[in-house]
Amino acid sequence: MRLRTFFVVSAMAAASALAACSEIGSPSSQAGSDPRAAFEAASLETPISLVAGLYEVRLGGATLLELKSGSRTHEVCLNSYDAMQFPKDPLSWTAETWENCSSELDAPKGNGMSGARVCLERKMPMTARYTGTHDAETFRIDGLIKQGSGENESVMHLGSGNFIISGKRVGDCSL
Repeated sequence: MRLRTFFVVSAMAAASALAACSEIGSPSSQAGSDPRAAFEAASLETPISLVAGLYEVRLGGATLLELKSGSRTHEVCLNSYDAMQFPKDPLSWTAETWENCSSELDAPKGNGMSGARVCLERKMPMTARYTGTHDAETFRIDGLIKQGSGENESVMHLGSGNFIISGKRVGDCSL
C-alpha cells in the first residue's frame, strides 16, 4: 500500500510540475493545445526570431533531462545571434548535454522546431524526441525520453517519459 501511495503522489507531483511549466513560456496562440497540433500550426506561421534577452526557463516531467543549472529552473541570456540560432537546436541552449550522444536536428519550419537527442553508444541507449513552438518572447518544447528498445505504454524505465521545457523573456542581459 505504501508503494502504491508513493507512485500516486509521485504522479501527482509530476503532473503539477508539468502544469506549472506550461504556464510560463507557452506562445499565447498555442497555450493549452495539443503539442503536435501546436507544432503543426506554428510551422505554417511566418517565421519570427526570439528577441534577445534574459529568459526564465522551466523544466517539467522526465527526470533524466536536466537544465544547464542542474535544477528545474534556469536563466539563459541570448544575444541577437543566439536568439536567431535557438530554434535550430533548442536543447543545446537549455538542457545539459549527455555523453556519447548526437543530435538529429530538423530545420525550423515557420515558428516550429523539432529534433532529437540520440544516445545509442550507452549501456542503456536513450532518445529524447521533441517538437516545440516559439513567438518573439516565449518558447515551449514538448518531448519524450525513451530508454532502450523495450519501452511502450505499459513498460517504462525510471526517468523516461514526457518533458516540457518552457521559457519566457524576463528582461535584458549582456554576455
